[in-house]
Amino acid sequence: MTSTTDSLLAEVGTGTGAQLAMSVAYTTAPPGPTFLPELDALLLSARPHAGGSSLQRGDLVELTGASGSGKSTLLTFLLMTALLPPTLPETAVPLGGRGMRAALLSLPSHPPSRIARSMRAHIARCCAAATHSATPPEIDAVVDAALARLTVLRLRPRATPWTLALRRLLALEESPALIVADGLGDGYWPERWAEETRSAGRSVHDAGMRDIWDALTALRAQLGAVVIVTVQGLRPAGDRFKSHLPAPYPGPSDAGRKWPLSIHITLLGPARPLQLPAESTLAEALRARHQADVRTYHAVVRVPGGAGMVGTPAGARFSFGISEHGLVPFNAS
Repeated sequence: MTSTTDSLLAEVGTGTGAQLAMSVAYTTAPPGPTFLPELDALLLSARPHAGGSSLQRGDLVELTGASGSGKSTLLTFLLMTALLPPTLPETAVPLGGRGMRAALLSLPSHPPSRIARSMRAHIARCCAAATHSATPPEIDAVVDAALARLTVLRLRPRATPWTLALRRLLALEESPALIVADGLGDGYWPERWAEETRSAGRSVHDAGMRDIWDALTALRAQLGAVVIVTVQGLRPAGDRFKSHLPAPYPGPSDAGRKWPLSIHITLLGPARPLQLPAESTLAEALRARHQADVRTYHAVVRVPGGAGMVGTPAGARFSFGISEHGLVPFNAS
């Protein structure tokens, strides 16, 4: 099994009291689960944790999927569960949140997540399951408090604004525990790295991929943040999938300085629905079409160097559902 995030931190070292305190938090205050039971079980099988935390501080998660594969819905769910509190205030209604701070960095071409609407629907479902009647003002107050813990930055597809934005997160008074870089891994970035490698040099005023990954490394090392980088449009190549984030994520020449990816997730999209029976009437077909059913989506998770199938290039499959209200976690069968 490869080194865990804990051992990677040991290689970085601690030079200040704040960094020393953070290194202690790696074991005393883990990030917790993803709240996707099938995914959590697979991650724990690859990287056992005594406290049941499927995520580790400093993890770098690559989330890859084509349009319509469920990537935005999954990102919204992970942000929502990070931001919401564990329970509805002054009640015993569990919300399954962590009450953490988070940051969302995205390109203008990436549509904003519908996180507020998802939060309201999630709280309403939790209250209904607990036979608790929550009023709209009560739900709105919880959503507003959760969104106050979210920093949103919309960036142009250039290295300099990404670098400055990531460095800005380091200077926040209250540090985010989850950072989503939505679109950072799009195809433009490997091309930019290739251009930087071929060029004899660049101006000191121009930031590049090396600067971005230095900033990401600092966020993981100094804050212990879990970083999710998304990649748009990966598609199967024959029977095998294209490589996830090829060099420089991280580059081979930077093996001593850059932390490797911790978790790869490939979203495969929705399962193909079964056709209606030939004898179905038009009314039956229309009713089926308008039912608020949960549609099953499939994904593959890989933990480089992890134990079991999850640690192999083939990875292991897990599923989740998507309804009109957002993501629906499935329990492993």
